[in-house]
Amino acid sequence: MAVENDADRLVFFNTDEFGVAVIKGTDTFNGVFDNDLDEELNITSESAVLAVRTADVAAYTIAIDNTLTIDSASYKVREVLPDNTGVHHLVLEKQ
Repeated sequence: MAVENDADRLVFFNTDEFGVAVIKGTDTFNGVFDNDLDEELNITSESAVLAVRTADVAAYTIAIDNTLTIDSASYKVREVLPDNTGVHHLVLEKQ
């Protein structure tokens, strides 16, 4: 059984499934966005986490203090955390 590769991971970031479009400057890539919305308590957080492919972190030079736009909202990258599975988790702060 083959280990998944970067192309295989694309299915998880598909905008028809779990993914959202992320804009960095003039570039667009996909990620899975979790904005910590707690609907039961009607609480939203100013922080969020975005999972992206490690290849996209490298291709779009994603780093701390970059600004990303998700669903027309701006977020500043506060942490870039690799999980060693081909995915990075970006801790974001809403601007």
